[in-house]
Amino acid sequence: MSSQPGKLIASNDVRNDSASSEAALLMKTITIDGISIQYNATNLPKPPVLSYKVNQLEKLLYDWDHSSKIMINGVGISICYWKKMYSWTRPKA
Repeated sequence: MSSQPGKLIASNDVRNDSASSEAALLMKTITIDGISIQYNATNLPKPPVLSYKVNQLEKLLYDWDHSSKIMINGVGISICYWKKMYSWTRPKA
C-alpha cells in the first residue's frame, strides 16, 4: 500500500429519478485510489467514535491512510476522507 492517502475527487450532485426520498436523490461521488464510490445521507453510516492513546500514534497514522472503520458499498474509507464526506451529509459530525 502507498504511504500517501489516495486522491479524493468530489463530484457535483447526481440526480437519481428512480429513488423515492429526497435524501436518496442527492448523491455524491468520490474517487479513492481509482475506485468511484457513490454515497448519500442514507448510506453513509454514523462516524464511529475513535480514541487513541499516546502509545498508539502509529495506529492512528495507519488508520488515517488505510483504515476500513467506515465501509460504503464494500469499500473501506480512510479517516483522512471523513471530513470531506461528512461535511456534506452531516455538517456537525
